[in-house]
Amino acid sequence: MYLKHHEKQVEDILNYLDELYLHRIERMEEGRINGNKLKTELKRICTQIIRLQKKRLGQKDKIAFAHYRISDLEQIIEKIQACHQTNQEDL
Repeated sequence: MYLKHHEKQVEDILNYLDELYLHRIERMEEGRINGNKLKTELKRICTQIIRLQKKRLGQKDKIAFAHYRISDLEQIIEKIQACHQTNQEDL
């Protein structure tokens, strides 16, 4: 649940950045922002997007690792159950 909420927040931030970018383009077309300010703003936005994408990739790696660990634990449980059943049959 927490991960889905976090993914929603990341998605909302990325959507906001897209809107911000489009807003800046509109303002540039209207002549309100000069080229230097636009370049600085675009660099800042790109940096934020890259940071969020890295964070998102990190979360995907954590999820993949969790799935791996769950699978590993399931196999261990099956082995323990098989050993326990064999021990019960030997009695």
